[in-house]
Parts: sequence; C-alpha cells; structure tokens
Amino acid sequence: MTGLHLVTADDSPAAPDAVAAVAAGEPAGGRTATRASAAAIGLLLPNMRKDPSLRTDAGRMLLQMLSAHSIGDQAKWLRLARSVPGHRADMLAQAARRCADHWLRFANELETRRM
Repeated sequence: MTGLHLVTADDSPAAPDAVAAVAAGEPAGGRTATRASAAAIGLLLPNMRKDPSLRTDAGRMLLQMLSAHSIGDQAKWLRLARSVPGHRADMLAQAARRCADHWLRFANELETRRM
C-alpha cells in the first residue's frame, strides 16, 4: 500500500529524492508508504494545481482544502491550540478529531484504489 502522509515539522524533513518520489507517486527509500514533510507538501501543491486532471471543481476544492490544512509547523499548531478559549476547547477538539477521521478515511480510500 502506497500513499502520502502529512507529518509535522518535528519529523525529519523529506530528502529531495523523497520529494521527487512523492511527486511521482512512488514509495521512497523502499518503504511501503511515503511520508512527506510539510515542506515537501508545500512544494507539491503548486505542481498539483497545474495538473489538468485536477482542474475540476472537485480537484480545486481538494487542493484548496489540503493547502488550508497543511500548516505542518508544530509551533503554529501549538499557537493555534493555545488561542482557543477554554470554554470551546472540548467542542473544537471533537470537530478536529472528526475532520481527522474524514481525512484518514479519504487517504485510505485513495491508497486502496492504487492496489
């Protein structure tokens, strides 16, 4: 099973050959799943926007959603979490988990299609 998994900035950054492998849809370093750093995703999104097969309403929406959700920098996530008022923390945590669940199911669907 191959796929693209977003990681945080505290993970090691993707090497240039790993970025190229992700761009080509191939596993990097012989692993079965490619993990791309936030920096790699930042480089891939503009290229994906140029792909004619993603110039559909659904493709544009997907790329916009990925771009909005690929903060990647752990410090930014922490600042964002600390900015949430205490009385909204539980509800926003539930919403974040729900969104994460949707993204994981989406990624699993894409990985299943590649088999």
